[in-house]
Amino acid sequence: MEPIRINSKTNVKKCSLCPKETEYYCHSCIKDLCRHCKAIYVIDLDSKHHEVTIYREKSKCFLKQDGYLMHRNRIYNKYCESCEVPVFYSCPRPFSSLSYFSTREHNNHKLFGMWTAYQTKRQQNKKLMQNISSEKLYYKHVQMETLKADVQRDIEKCHEEISRCQSEVMLKGIKLKDLIDRCHVETLNHTAKKYDRWILRQESALFRSIAKIRMYEHFPSTPVKFLRFVKKAHLPRLQETPHLSTQCLLILTQKFNTQILIQLLSEIQIIEGKKRNIKAGNDHLFSLMPSPVSKKSYQVAAVNSCGHISCVTPNKVWVCDDYSLVLTDTTSGDTLFSVKDVANYSWSGSHTVNHECELIYRDKNQNIKKLCKDTKTRTLIEKPRTPWEKRCVYISPSTGDLLVGMYIYEPDLNEAILNRYNDAGRQIQSIPHNDTAFFSNPHYITENRNGDIVVSDFWLHAVVVTSSGGIHRFSYTGPSAGSEMLPHGVCTDSLSHILVCDDNTKTVQMLDKDGHFLSVLLSKESPGIFDGPFSMSYDDKKQLLWVGTGNKTLSIYRYINRHLTFTDAESPCP
Repeated sequence: MEPIRINSKTNVKKCSLCPKETEYYCHSCIKDLCRHCKAIYVIDLDSKHHEVTIYREKSKCFLKQDGYLMHRNRIYNKYCESCEVPVFYSCPRPFSSLSYFSTREHNNHKLFGMWTAYQTKRQQNKKLMQNISSEKLYYKHVQMETLKADVQRDIEKCHEEISRCQSEVMLKGIKLKDLIDRCHVETLNHTAKKYDRWILRQESALFRSIAKIRMYEHFPSTPVKFLRFVKKAHLPRLQETPHLSTQCLLILTQKFNTQILIQLLSEIQIIEGKKRNIKAGNDHLFSLMPSPVSKKSYQVAAVNSCGHISCVTPNKVWVCDDYSLVLTDTTSGDTLFSVKDVANYSWSGSHTVNHECELIYRDKNQNIKKLCKDTKTRTLIEKPRTPWEKRCVYISPSTGDLLVGMYIYEPDLNEAILNRYNDAGRQIQSIPHNDTAFFSNPHYITENRNGDIVVSDFWLHAVVVTSSGGIHRFSYTGPSAGSEMLPHGVCTDSLSHILVCDDNTKTVQMLDKDGHFLSVLLSKESPGIFDGPFSMSYDDKKQLLWVGTGNKTLSIYRYINRHLTFTDAESPCP
């Protein structure tokens, strides 16, 4: 009888992005991912906040876990919230030790199903897991890549330093050899002179003895007297040959300069090693894209124009016009909150957001107020009893200080200052310190990552940048000499670039931190830019640029992305 052959085909689920086998699943965008694509997916700025899990969690499957030895065919089916351990809810042996443990010890405790407990724990640690997979691991890898590049540069530099040191050592070795040779020659000369004197003394004594012996040779008749003379006469004893090890010692004479030898030997220095700093900066983490990519554009229905915008979260943004200030949900387009007492003039940076996502704005009465998380309003800085009027506000991300741009509204007096306030509302700095005029009418203000204060001055037709100490660094008036700009919104990104909206050319221009023009980032031909950009805000969390226009259009762009260098790296399961 012939054996029966069974032909069966198994379909292996493939990745949605490549032909490899599926191992992970993205619940946010409903995609199957392999290990390679998942490693890229969790660090890409567009998808790093997505929920990516192992594929078996898509079907709510668990790996079987054995219980006690007497219940190897059963699994834990309940979770005790009080004890935070998995337990058996029932046992077929009611009087066993396991049943006693399951029913008596956890009798008054609150029990959950294993899947419910798992989902609860996962939601509690969701942010932590996303931060580890998309931020910590990526940052550590970039640190190692940075360290590798630094070590490689140090190796190349060491070869040059070693070659230079070798040449110096050769020169110093030649000098040292010359000194030793000269010292040796002088020592030999000194020893030779000493031997010459000793030989002369021995030779003279020998000649005197020989002369006496020859004198008695002429008296052969008196041999007895001669023998008595030889017996009694004390001939000079020849000294033994001096030992070279004691006579040929190295002796430094007066002519030898010992300071030169000491200096040559003491120039060798041993430097204590320091711990290498492997902190990776934003230049290693991010890079400019070839061209900006439009992510989203929509109309803010609650305002007439986007005079100024302040990003709160990736899905929430404050937008103001001449009459209102609203908090908008960018996902649904709904208005979440509205502030009524906002300043009438909207074409200025009249509001900002601190690190606790609280709104700080300028009201109609020139007071600086803060909208707390409980929707209660608190006055931070009251209107001063001076002709100065507040124009723009900004919270420093590095120090938490409040920067306020002020000016005097008089036709013949163009004078403006910047005041810095601490958390308590006390003024701690004023720019400029002297009578030197840096500003005329500051409309928008921001701070760069190096501490520079960037001001968009509409009356001066320039972007004025000062250091954190109040020293004027530069003023940007346009991409070319003789050009005139009408600056509005201004912001900085993660690479310390300065972005400014020019109403004259209807563009967004990008500068480096030293004021050199780099490129025109956006123009009126760009998607989402219709009648020209007026306001901007940069989201450091997702590296997105928010641009507002005069026809209440809010557009989101990306022109900075991560270095996706370790696409082949193994990533741990979430």
